[in-house]
Amino acid sequence: MTKEIEATMEMFANACQYLHENSDKKLKNYVAMQALMYGKVREKFQLSAQTTIHSIRRVCSNRKTSITNNIKK
Repeated sequence: MTKEIEATMEMFANACQYLHENSDKKLKNYVAMQALMYGKVREKFQLSAQTTIHSIRRVCSNRKTSITNNIKK
């Protein structure tokens, strides 16, 4: 894997962690989260628009899955 891809993957993971820690834990709707967090995440992590959207969707999806599977965080 190239260093550029590795750096992007690391920033993606950091963005996901940031989103999870800095948003309402009950927020699972990616459109609502996007409205609240997109600009902050894009600026803070310097991700592309598409990667920023994917990080938001990943966090929301993981939250829905943990509720479905009764996983407590």
